[in-house]
Amino acid sequence: MGYSVLKDSINGLDNLDSILVGADGIPNTDDDGILNFGPSVPFGEGSYGVVVTDNDDGDGDYFSDSDDIVEIVSTGTIVKIKRTINVIHAALPFALNHAIITGGDLEISGSSNLIVQGDNGSVYTNGNITISGSPNVTQGVTASGNITPNPPPSTVEPAVSDAPFIRIPPVDPVFYRANVDVDYELRGNGDVFDVSNQQTLTNPGSFNGWVWNGIKWTLSDSTEGNGTYYIESDAEITGNSGDRIMTIIATGSIEVHGGPRMQPDTTDLLFVAGGDVYIEGNPSLPYTGAILAHEQIKIAGNTLINGSVLAENEVDISGMVTKAENGISGSATITYDGSLSPLFQKVYTGDLNLLSWY
Repeated sequence: MGYSVLKDSINGLDNLDSILVGADGIPNTDDDGILNFGPSVPFGEGSYGVVVTDNDDGDGDYFSDSDDIVEIVSTGTIVKIKRTINVIHAALPFALNHAIITGGDLEISGSSNLIVQGDNGSVYTNGNITISGSPNVTQGVTASGNITPNPPPSTVEPAVSDAPFIRIPPVDPVFYRANVDVDYELRGNGDVFDVSNQQTLTNPGSFNGWVWNGIKWTLSDSTEGNGTYYIESDAEITGNSGDRIMTIIATGSIEVHGGPRMQPDTTDLLFVAGGDVYIEGNPSLPYTGAILAHEQIKIAGNTLINGSVLAENEVDISGMVTKAENGISGSATITYDGSLSPLFQKVYTGDLNLLSWY
């Protein structure tokens, strides 16, 4: 139990230094390595406690983690019986191994023209998968829950249900703003901040083809202003905006219609949404790169994607795509070869190395 709570506490942290020194931020005090739930927690007829310490990572400082590996001691007590488990736990880089990855239920609905293909043309979801029509998923589907119908269409093989739950990294636009080179901030009050020139344009109305309407920023038919944009609202892309080298990181949702042709400005990273990602239309060329949503995804129409789509499937706040609509439909084609390595927050998903149990 203590270890399970610990994983939820440290997932997504850039480092564990704040835990190693405790809440007071001072080394060599009583709260070193103690999580925010305290040194001991009642559980059933007993209690448990967890202490985190740095491993010997060669830096000579046991209050500064430099290799994303820590040692965890979890102690459970009931009546007069005490058991202690001592393990090593590591943060491993998250790998985009599938064309579609979601943190919850997913619907795949379409004819044989709906295609998920490529060496990594597979689907993995932490939930149930519902399939309707006769879509082609060339590398199969995997669900931690059920797959309906069972068996699925012969065009979706293999189909594996009751699979292990995978930890999906947090999709947090603020993290990406702090860790990638952003060229422009399109702010939620209509202002624009030019990062390279450290210049603020007060409510210019439009900028590099983007237009502020008082609620969200919209990009239509324009080929201006390639770069990486951090948008403090929803972002909408419409029309046929030509060949764009652009990465969009939006605190809200990202909605794409029409046939814009886009590839990422930031390595392997096309869209990051703090809400949903909804893409439909008839692009003449595929969208290229990783497409990440904090909430849900909806890929429809004749959308073409060369890359991977990930939905964390967190609480449905945006409303652009509901949890029930999370899915891919129409005649969309997603092709993925497994080559993308976009930046992700750390996820402590590593296998445990048991040091002792007594």
